[in-house]
Amino acid sequence: MQNISHVYQLMGRDWISGLRPAKNVGILMAQKIENLINESESHQTSNSIDFQLVILMS
Repeated sequence: MQNISHVYQLMGRDWISGLRPAKNVGILMAQKIENLINESESHQTSNSIDFQLVILMS
């Protein structure tokens, strides 16, 4: 669940209450979570967090 909070934070949203964002989410997992969030909210999948993840992981 902390992985989801991390992705929400990268998307500029509030993270899940009580679950601090994880710091070690891999790029592929973050992309999968973002896709699932977008699908559940009927948004187009855009992988908008890719750039932020690359910066954080380097």
